[in-house]
Amino acid sequence: MEQFWFENKGQKLLGILRHPGRGSFDWGAVFLHGFGQNKAGSYFLFTRMAQKLSEFIPTFQFDYRGFGDSEGETEDVNLDEVVSDADEAIVQIRERTGCKHVVLIGAGFGNWVGAQCLMKGTGSAMILLSPYCKEQIKPLLLSFSVKQSVVDTYDLGEWGTDKEVTLFFERMGGGLNRSRGIRMQSSFLNALAETDCSILNESEKPLLVFRAKGEEQVLQNPLQNTIVLENCDFRFMHPLERDKIIAESARWVKGLTGVRI
Repeated sequence: MEQFWFENKGQKLLGILRHPGRGSFDWGAVFLHGFGQNKAGSYFLFTRMAQKLSEFIPTFQFDYRGFGDSEGETEDVNLDEVVSDADEAIVQIRERTGCKHVVLIGAGFGNWVGAQCLMKGTGSAMILLSPYCKEQIKPLLLSFSVKQSVVDTYDLGEWGTDKEVTLFFERMGGGLNRSRGIRMQSSFLNALAETDCSILNESEKPLLVFRAKGEEQVLQNPLQNTIVLENCDFRFMHPLERDKIIAESARWVKGLTGVRI
């Protein structure tokens, strides 16, 4: 495992590269966390997935600018910069490991970030953890008032279980109320409400989608693989379901890479 800084557009970003050891690798994986999260992912799910996948391919976790351990402030961040950071992370794993193909693994609005990268061709396949659609999140945004150019998420409304503000940011990836007290541009907040992964309906690249039982099928790509989790909601709080995500992701990626199971 190697931890290092890399730079993109004047900001230093922190990443963690794991790999099986010496040798060449055709495939790698890059993790794209949600809003309010960091490279470890919600409930450390990304770290656990990376540990498993790095048994046979290189993996790369990193923090976008303004999040986690990377430089920058959230109130200066916009979506274009986040996608640019993801593109640079893909460059880093390719240059450092020699891999030609990259599996993108997204959660929260990281699903949208990965969708942009996949459709641009910087990614080769994608795993989506509980992707959402605009119809699920835009009504939530409309329920709270945004009057200033820079807002503190704590002041947007009432936080609590199943409250609109909480649900909005949990859809964005902020488990355990990690999104409270974050300063951000209102333009960034409004842009988040316009994100979903519908562009992947046109993708011809491999997709694996995890969704909770009762959640609507957001993507309608006939080529996608979908795994329905029976014992949790979109937050993926059930420990056994997180174990299933890790195991099924490893199985699917092994099928892509040709690694013998």
